[in-house]
Amino acid sequence: MSLTTPLTLHDLIDASPDAILVVDVAGAIILVNRRAEHLLGYTRDELLGRPFTILVAPATDDLVPGVQVLRDSARSLTTHDATPTVEVVAQRKDGSLVPVEVSLNGLETGARKLVVAAVRDISQRKRMELERLSLLARERSARAEAEAAVQLRDAFLATVTHDLKQPLTNIHARAQVIDELAAELEPGQTSAQIRRLADRIVHTSSEMADVLAELLEVSRLQLGQPLELERTPTDITALARRVVDELHLAEGQSIHLQLPAEPLIGFWDEQRLERVLRNLLGNALKYSRGTGHVTLSARRDADALVVDVTDDGIGIPPGELDGIFAWFRRGTNAVGVTAGAGVGLAGVRQIVEQHGGAVWATSVEGSGSTFTIRLPLQFQLSGNLTR
Repeated sequence: MSLTTPLTLHDLIDASPDAILVVDVAGAIILVNRRAEHLLGYTRDELLGRPFTILVAPATDDLVPGVQVLRDSARSLTTHDATPTVEVVAQRKDGSLVPVEVSLNGLETGARKLVVAAVRDISQRKRMELERLSLLARERSARAEAEAAVQLRDAFLATVTHDLKQPLTNIHARAQVIDELAAELEPGQTSAQIRRLADRIVHTSSEMADVLAELLEVSRLQLGQPLELERTPTDITALARRVVDELHLAEGQSIHLQLPAEPLIGFWDEQRLERVLRNLLGNALKYSRGTGHVTLSARRDADALVVDVTDDGIGIPPGELDGIFAWFRRGTNAVGVTAGAGVGLAGVRQIVEQHGGAVWATSVEGSGSTFTIRLPLQFQLSGNLTR
């Protein structure tokens, strides 16, 4: 085309990088360019005379305007000079969808009012926005995980410091007393007091070993390492009696046992199950100071062991039962009553669930709590049922 050849309206709109549709006041398409044919998949003749809302998909995302918004925007051009821009999802002739940005401009040719719609494919921009949002989400997730790891580390260190300081102080003090008493004894002489102190040192050191084992398992679980159970035939009745005998009871406290006369044997990790009983009984005694009445019962229910530990202590506030087994979580009414870092019950749940069992609590604040564990007497290994 030479420079002296007059340019037509068709020439101008065909030169546009955007799809162009010219619409009359009734909403019918009266002119389109080649880019519109390419974008929508229709020929020029197929588009002429059709309503301009043909380019909007029947069903679109909640995030994009639909036919009514586009129609209202076009109608607004007849009353003011604004240039509305809306995003819609266009539907091609073959049914495929493409997100587009539609810019509407009013055009007057004498007494005739028209609307020029410039339609731009924004697929690439939408993909980039989605990628950016995905990157932001991953970044937030990574930051949250890092912050959680720092919090866990701080809680871990605080727990070690808090829970081991008092047992170490007790061991040191009792060892000093034993040393002083032993220095005063004649060869061959015995003392019931020394034996009691030695027994308490053994008990305190066992408590420390439990705390260390729990904290070690916390760190392993945070690294995604499951517990490795060492299952052996274990008699829960004998284990319960031994744990109760080894617990140091304060004055006025007692543990009532309700156990079957015959052995109740399952294939469990005895050391970890002992820690479960120590934790449940220790908490029951700790939170029922002043009353101190604790009951441990065990029974067989079909192919499962059911153990209940019941106390008449401070109980758990309503709404906190679901979170009582979370790491580093304690009842709000326990703060100031007795020391603790919220590790024991989380460890109980982990051990019980690793055995294929379940643990739960029922409680009335101010009237006591019952913690129940249910463990299978059999377990599945490599597809074979093993006792």
